[in-house]
Formats: sequence, structure tokens, C-alpha cells
Amino acid sequence: MQQAALDSTVPVVWDYHVIFMYAGSGGCLVYDLDTVLPFPFTLKKYAAQTFRCDLILLPQYHRQFRVIEAKIYLEKFASDRSHMLAEGQFIAKPPDYACIRTTESCNNIEEFISIDAAVGYGEVLNLPQFTKRFSNR
Repeated sequence: MQQAALDSTVPVVWDYHVIFMYAGSGGCLVYDLDTVLPFPFTLKKYAAQTFRCDLILLPQYHRQFRVIEAKIYLEKFASDRSHMLAEGQFIAKPPDYACIRTTESCNNIEEFISIDAAVGYGEVLNLPQFTKRFSNR
């Protein structure tokens, strides 16, 4: 249930999408700034209302999740926003805050959005692995 959806019965396909999850005593909570659902939302409810079965999708569109610990993400992620440009112009208005840089990099977004398990940080999971891993937390 994404704000980008024109029709809630038709899947939205993202090249990448970022959510924050917090595993507390009440289970795993999801914070998704692009959803029309309230947040925080339990992962069980979030998954039931946002993820359809992969069987309705072509294999190249089956969901993959790169799970990265918040500490690593905050220490390592960098973006110069070049992924937001087309022919030297911003596709949409960029955020008002400065680009995110680290001492190691000014742009490594591809390492964070790649679904190649040999690239980047964290771990790549398919939809069943992802929901199984985090539904019991």
C-alpha cells in the first residue's frame, strides 16, 4: 500500500525501497515513510497488507531484501544524489538537507541497493526468508 500506487490492486515495482525496522519486546515494527499505512506497524500486518505473493510477478520482479544493521547503514552509507539525475537535471526535487558523505565515500548507494549478495553490506533475502526471519522477533 504505497503512496505511489494509482490502484491499490496493482503492484508497485520499485528499483529499491527503504524501510526501517525495529525489533522490540512487542515484535518487529516497520517504519515506511512511503506507505499509506500508519506507522509503526507490526511486520506481520505490514507484510500482509503490502506484499502480494511473488507468484503473480515475473521472476525478475520477485522481491529481494538487503537487510543492513542500522549502525552499519549510518556509518557507511553515502549518496551524492547522482541516481536522481537524468541528463544532468534532477528528476524530482532533491531533499533540502546536504548530501550524505562518510570519511570513506561520497557515493556508494549501489552497494546498498544491489541484490547481488557478493556486493555491499548486510545480507540479501528473498520474501519468504525475510518474513520468516523477522516475523518472530
